[in-house]
Amino acid sequence: MYAWMVGRVVRSGFAAMSRGDIEAVLRFFAEDARLLYGGRHELAGEYRSKAEIASWFTRLWELFRIEFTVHDVVVAGSPWNIRLATRFTARVATADGRCFVNHGMQYARIRWGKVREDHIYPDTQLVAEALEHVTGRQPQSPPAVTRQPT
Repeated sequence: MYAWMVGRVVRSGFAAMSRGDIEAVLRFFAEDARLLYGGRHELAGEYRSKAEIASWFTRLWELFRIEFTVHDVVVAGSPWNIRLATRFTARVATADGRCFVNHGMQYARIRWGKVREDHIYPDTQLVAEALEHVTGRQPQSPPAVTRQPT
């Protein structure tokens, strides 16, 4: 029952991301949350606070209109230490009508209803291609992350 409830909350979070609802999305994150987004492109990196995560989502939505579909949510643990895996599809439609379809996974740690860590694993090459298409710029490798995961 508890896993089902967490799954419903996760699906509502992905629905908020599809709407571009920053306030609803940020309600899920702890103040000191960490978001890690893989790849070698301008969205890739490690973001270490709710403010940095808000900036990341703002940039994401400036670049893309995204529609998420959640396929599976796997929940383990207790309310004070939930581990969550989500399999999703993200569809991006560009202004010129091109569509990018990306299948990804999310691993998150949640404590008392707040996301503490959020690791997002999309097809990073496809993200780089979509960014290049939208911005007209070749993908740039972000600076090496010097912080070690905790």
